[in-house]
Amino acid sequence: MSAAGLEGVVQLSTHVIQIPLPTSTLPPENETNTYLIHSQGECLLVDVGTDHPTTLSQLVNYVDARGNSRIVGLVATHYHHDHTAGLLILARSLQVPVYVHELDLALALREMKRLSLPLGAEQFIVSAPARLTVGELEITLEHHPGHTHGHLHVLIPEDEVVLVGDHLSGFGTVWIGPPDGHMGSYYKALDALVHQHYAIAGPGHGAAIHDVAAVA
Repeated sequence: MSAAGLEGVVQLSTHVIQIPLPTSTLPPENETNTYLIHSQGECLLVDVGTDHPTTLSQLVNYVDARGNSRIVGLVATHYHHDHTAGLLILARSLQVPVYVHELDLALALREMKRLSLPLGAEQFIVSAPARLTVGELEITLEHHPGHTHGHLHVLIPEDEVVLVGDHLSGFGTVWIGPPDGHMGSYYKALDALVHQHYAIAGPGHGAAIHDVAAVA
């Protein structure tokens, strides 16, 4: 499916759309999933891992074309550059916050500062709250370390969808390692996914997962 120049866009549920974007990530992958969560003309973008101007423009145009013209915030599931490279660029342009868990804040800022960004753009990075509201949709941001110390899961209970960042993958396996990966914490994150009974998991890379508990 092609949408405004974007390839592979998938409607996961009533309020959640998966948008794979080309990024500089670990091979054999070459894309990272951005997620659009929308309700009542508002939307939230989760994990924008490209800083390519044309791709970012296509992403914003796609949101506008859907009628979700008011982007109210941006979320990073964790600080790695293939999930954050475009966030400050969009935040500065749209004048909206970037929500990052407090344990990943400093590292997220370091990753984003490697890019050529407008002066003062870092003011848009803020500590992630436990809950956000988009339109009439309630979204929960749960702290689940493992891949990084400040890794978040983004839960959309109404749709039975959980966005899991790099704790599950639709292709191959995930990386848990130094300097801030921790296997014990990662197993706890997987255990949470087993017991939450969500119908769909949106991973950072690859196709959506429909047997969440079994895969976890």
